[in-house]
Amino acid sequence: ATTVAALPLQPPTQLSAVVTGPNSVNLSWVEPARAVGYRVFEWMGTYWSQVTTVPAGTHAVPISGLAANLTHWFFVQAFTDNFAEVSYSNAVFANL
Repeated sequence: ATTVAALPLQPPTQLSAVVTGPNSVNLSWVEPARAVGYRVFEWMGTYWSQVTTVPAGTHAVPISGLAANLTHWFFVQAFTDNFAEVSYSNAVFANL
């Protein structure tokens, strides 16, 4: 018998940020296989802060309460059970 290793967890792809209001954006991405959830992060000037966690099957997240007249950067982390594997999308930004 031969054991075939699972492919590594791929990152979320095609992440985009669309401005939906003066203080809000909608993030969307293409979900990789094997992810059980996602964590969304925002750049706070000196560190990345976790904004929310959503389950697999989620392809878009509205983010509100953002400061106007600033550039906001985001990325999405995919993860497997117990965070055994994680992978990261590219970072995207929205100018509010």
